[in-house]
Amino acid sequence: MADPLVNVAFDPKTLAIAENFMHFSSFLDVEMAIAMQKIAVMLQDTAVANTWSAFTAPTGNLANSILGVVAGPYEADLTVGVPYGPRLEWGYQGTDSLGRTYNNAPEPYAMPAIISNEAAIMQLTEEAMFTSFDKAGGK
Repeated sequence: MADPLVNVAFDPKTLAIAENFMHFSSFLDVEMAIAMQKIAVMLQDTAVANTWSAFTAPTGNLANSILGVVAGPYEADLTVGVPYGPRLEWGYQGTDSLGRTYNNAPEPYAMPAIISNEAAIMQLTEEAMFTSFDKAGGK
């Protein structure tokens, strides 16, 4: 076979960029994990602060049990280590397993942490996306 008269091909630099985009998720996983760690800490700090203003009689027990954790590269959780945490957040009407009857109104502390940090959460995730795009050769 004779040498081609013309050739159409990607240059090595373009091929390297394309290869990086095929592995974009590996860049994104790292950057989003960093963002999720920052978000988890932010939510924890805000939720703890909210307990002191949201509760009618704060003791600090629930505040001391709140923990922001990274649950995966795209997920941050806010956990509460006391069993009455959800009842304070959402309220509770009814009888518990010990036969005690409650009519507690909600005293939200976790959802307000998310709502008040919405802009910062969006900014952190957008920055992670753009950084990943740049690392994948998208500049």
